[in-house]
Amino acid sequence: MTPVTPVNRIQSSVRRKRKRGAGEDSEGPCLLQSELVNYERVKEYCLKVLSHQRDHFKAMYRAGIAFYHLGDYECALRYLRDAKNREPSDTNVLRYIQLTEMKMSRGGQRERESFKETQG
Repeated sequence: MTPVTPVNRIQSSVRRKRKRGAGEDSEGPCLLQSELVNYERVKEYCLKVLSHQRDHFKAMYRAGIAFYHLGDYECALRYLRDAKNREPSDTNVLRYIQLTEMKMSRGGQRERESFKETQG
């Protein structure tokens, strides 16, 4: 019997998904729907999925959400834009791209203001 490891779980999940078609992976949505979301865990899970299946839309989208909530807006934007390239009309992806860009512009504005304060 094969030992159960995270990689084996992901591989079997991918095999099950291929067998049943376009169904959802079970662990990703559960991680995002729990009351207190562990975005670090969501990120790790999605990155593992993407290491085996680079064009997995939901893993791209969920990784983007996780990075967004962890405050890594550059990575969030990268994964969300990759997801948008796969599903250009997905309104959830578009909304998170807007939120991420707003956070990035506000962060840049704060940096400029604090730089002016230290210089002036």
